[in-house]
Amino acid sequence: MSQGKTTEQLQQMLLSMDPGQAEAFLSNIKGFVITFVLGLIVILVGGLLLYSLSRKLIWDYLLEKKFNKKTYWRWNLLNLALIIPLLIYFFAFGLVRLILGYLVSLFKSQVVSAVFYDLVNLFFLFILVIFVFLVYYFFTEKYKVWESIGSAFNLIKTKWKDIQPMFLLIVGTAVVLSVVLWPIGKLFAYQQGVLIGINIVVSLLFIAWMRIYVLRSIKG
Repeated sequence: MSQGKTTEQLQQMLLSMDPGQAEAFLSNIKGFVITFVLGLIVILVGGLLLYSLSRKLIWDYLLEKKFNKKTYWRWNLLNLALIIPLLIYFFAFGLVRLILGYLVSLFKSQVVSAVFYDLVNLFFLFILVIFVFLVYYFFTEKYKVWESIGSAFNLIKTKWKDIQPMFLLIVGTAVVLSVVLWPIGKLFAYQQGVLIGINIVVSLLFIAWMRIYVLRSIKG
């Protein structure tokens, strides 16, 4: 729309236009903004619907449930409701990372800082994924949004000692995968497309394994 012009240049162009041209230009901008906003809304809503459908199909299959259109719509409500605890979680993650990062910076070692940040990121990431998997598990069994979220919180809080071995195995597996993929990353360092594809495939397989492992651990 701006054709590469700066804000000052656009202002000068508007001032140099007659009223009719300025009105037409502003009308075009308004149309563009409306189209962009509507397109963004469609993408977000469509993404939510597809994501909820994929989660329902996966967890219905894992827990041997039959597909039901009524329960599908509840999955959309669940994923919207999850935004609240996830925002709180990310805020806590940022705060903890900031405080611990300051303490680690006192060592004045880039290696120590890098290892520390990787470990903190892994810890919070896998706790988050386990929590979401637990929510989805309870929800597939009950189809109650807030009760499922509360049950997941309560299980992590009261059964952390039982969850800890599972958590450590997941982290250990991720570390081993990182070590295995490191030489592959070096091999395809100049082929970013191939490297991204490999990382996506490995990540999807790891998440699928993690989902099944968490489910079996809960049932056990």
